Amino acid sequence: MVAAAPLEFLTPHLALAEDADQDEQRFVLHNVAWADYVALNDVVGDRPGVRICYSEGTLELMSPGYAYEDLKKRISRLLELYAVVRDVRLHALGSMTYRSKPKRRGAEPDECYYLGKVTKGAPHLAIEVAASRSAINKLGLYAALGVRELWIWEDEGLSVHALGKVGYRQVKRSKLLPDLDLEELVSFVRIPDQAEAARGYLKRLGEGAR
Repeated sequence: MVAAAPLEFLTPHLALAEDADQDEQRFVLHNVAWADYVALNDVVGDRPGVRICYSEGTLELMSPGYAYEDLKKRISRLLELYAVVRDVRLHALGSMTYRSKPKRRGAEPDECYYLGKVTKGAPHLAIEVAASRSAINKLGLYAALGVRELWIWEDEGLSVHALGKVGYRQVKRSKLLPDLDLEELVSFVRIPDQAEAARGYLKRLGEGAR
């Protein structure tokens, strides 16, 4: 347990976020009580560059590096560009914290969205980058939280997981955005220059609308 975990204890791990040249860093605590997670999240949550997720006693602090942040912003910029061009009501909430005491889960996705009306429940769509590196099973985490669709970027590709009665199942097309060409989106995410990727994708979307 990390009851009343002092900031002096966390400082070496939180300091990782202050160096933009650092690669992604993760720090894991086990057997953490729900109350301790909430208290720690309230203390650390306001610090830029630090994210926390929690699943049934396992707590993970993550400090994303430059490459990680760059990649997740490429995905979000292109997805939001698609929504504007295709008139999709997409409400972005970034790394909003969502937690459920009954499920003993809490998450701060890399990006999350509501489609259409914003509700009080979990976001409809969550995006995670390189989720396989996490100590926490992100599929189980987001399924328990009730996120309808989880996108995972891994190994230069994007997998889409739709929530069903018994958890997620991988699908070829998004259920929330059935008209979105995922292969096309991925091809532009792979362009390292964000501005170039956005300009190219905007042009492609314009061509597709003719």
